[in-house]
Amino acid sequence: MAVLPSLLLFALLLASARADTCGSQQYDPSQYVCYYNQFLCPFVNGEGLSYCNGACYSQYMYQCTDNNTLALLPAVNCPFTMTISNPQAPSINGLVVNACGGGFSAGELSETCTYCPTQVAPYCPSGNETVLYSSGSMASEVPGGQQWYVDPSGALAFTAPHSAFIPSGSQIGGFAAYQNGGLVNLGSPFGFYACPHVSQSVVVYWDIFQQIAGVTVSSSCVGVNILVHPVEDAEYAWEYT
Repeated sequence: MAVLPSLLLFALLLASARADTCGSQQYDPSQYVCYYNQFLCPFVNGEGLSYCNGACYSQYMYQCTDNNTLALLPAVNCPFTMTISNPQAPSINGLVVNACGGGFSAGELSETCTYCPTQVAPYCPSGNETVLYSSGSMASEVPGGQQWYVDPSGALAFTAPHSAFIPSGSQIGGFAAYQNGGLVNLGSPFGFYACPHVSQSVVVYWDIFQQIAGVTVSSSCVGVNILVHPVEDAEYAWEYT
């Protein structure tokens, strides 16, 4: 009969060991950050939000100015590469995002897939990097260009060469990229997911999805931010495939 009280006591002690105090509030330091021993800001996608004059904010979209007001980071208007960020998931933190097969992924076996026709081979870019513009274009030379978008499932995707087809219900545009910051969906600013792509019980790479209210993904997906890294204004592939 003494087993249940003992288990309850153990659970309480365990919870207490994980809790810190912020002012008069107890909190889990793996879930919140305490500022000035008074204000709590949550972790989002593995990173604690920053604090500015009563507001919690993402350092990948905003900055706290000298007079303690929030301001947007300067926009990135040049092309950029991308990496994913979640310090609480070290196995995927910092992985490069690649375009291949109509979608985007990251991981050791993820790669950028491009093609260069033989007749223009002397003029083709190297094609070994995935480069985007925040306006929605891929940095490719193929006539007609290529667009990236979010499909109805939330997957980050791009159009095939010589085709403007985008599934009905997709989100086209509505993104912004910020200097020393991230790629942000202005209509759904919750970040992204990295979802494991499994082959023969092994994760071979991580597919990139937008976090969208009302769209459910696998419990094995990990919330991430996408960081942008500006590059020279140029085309980086003949076409992405």
